[in-house]
Amino acid sequence: MRFLYSLLSCVFLPLALFKLAKNHNLRRAGERFGFIKPIKNPVVWVHCVSMGEFLSAKVLIDSLLKNHQIL
Repeated sequence: MRFLYSLLSCVFLPLALFKLAKNHNLRRAGERFGFIKPIKNPVVWVHCVSMGEFLSAKVLIDSLLKNHQIL
């Protein structure tokens, strides 16, 4: 199964790059493949599925914003 996944990735990579070039998104194309700039500040990733979860996490997010970068 891994061989098939690798083969399909190699086949479709040029098509993905062509689509990025066509949409003029080449400036941030590296992000789509997992290449990002190093982040200096501590980062906390908060994932909320619903508005209720966000409202519940808002107090936590507000307190973390003092010393952390929030995604």
